[in-house]
Amino acid sequence: MVLRACGPLRGLFGVAVRLGAPRHRVGVLALIRDREGRLLLAEHTFRPWNPWGLLGGWLEPGEAPEVAVRRELAEELGPRIEVRMGRLLVAGQHGHRGEPPGLSLIFECVLGSALPATLPLELLQLRWVPDAEARRLLRPIEIAALDAAGSAAAARPGAS
Repeated sequence: MVLRACGPLRGLFGVAVRLGAPRHRVGVLALIRDREGRLLLAEHTFRPWNPWGLLGGWLEPGEAPEVAVRRELAEELGPRIEVRMGRLLVAGQHGHRGEPPGLSLIFECVLGSALPATLPLELLQLRWVPDAEARRLLRPIEIAALDAAGSAAAARPGAS
């Protein structure tokens, strides 16, 4: 075969294949509850088709998902925010109401510090909401993470 004998040509074809391969955006999100079991939701400035959702953002090339979650939370809640990473709740396709399709990874997280007094431009507000209200506001992939995390009662310290 000609390609086997010609290394540079193989390399050129390899680049062409990588450039033509489909790409998906990978989002990383944090499902965060307070001591009462309420969820932390953000009203996103640049997502008017579905403004309310979990905190998070996009995975950068070569970045570990857990690192991306911490980075995104630091960008949105300030560099002094303390985050404890929990388990991966959901890995699934997103793309709801005008969003481009991609993959979302949603992690359970615990904040070890208070919420900031000021927010970045990308967030209009933060709210702690009960599960029932969250289900009306969240995208299907986020609701799947809520289901995987279990009920608010189970999330409370000391709950059985």
